[in-house]
Amino acid sequence: MFGTIDPEMRMRDMEFILRFLTMHSIDFGKMKRKSISLKRELNLFMGNKHNNTAAEISKSKALFADTIEKVYSSLGPSAFQNVSPTTKLSLVPKFNPTIFDSIMLAMTGAALVKGKDLNEKRMKLLADKSYQESIKIRTTNVDHIVRRVNLAKRYLLKG
Repeated sequence: MFGTIDPEMRMRDMEFILRFLTMHSIDFGKMKRKSISLKRELNLFMGNKHNNTAAEISKSKALFADTIEKVYSSLGPSAFQNVSPTTKLSLVPKFNPTIFDSIMLAMTGAALVKGKDLNEKRMKLLADKSYQESIKIRTTNVDHIVRRVNLAKRYLLKG
């Protein structure tokens, strides 16, 4: 249906699924460090025996599938793209990992507000200067991670 998939690209897909599951498992509110090492956190998550049980793997699959379906059905295939720095009205055709993190974490377990255009809300989120700073500058800084997720929740999920 989609043709052949480059094995390297497939591994990037897996990396982003792992990234989502890892970031979902971190309690940033209790974190004492000012910044995370994403590589370290991914390795800790994968090495945790609890995360590798059949029950946890099943929960993780369901969590990711439910969340990505919600995002895709409400925001479409451009859900994780940023606004163009020149026009501000169009999206750049490139996947943005920090936008992925914030939108996926914001939408996890969330009930969507019916009748609201989420793409319009997303464009307002992408226009927010504080959000743009948190997705571009010191992206592994805990305060920036928390800020971008909270802003995504505020813009996308509030009536």
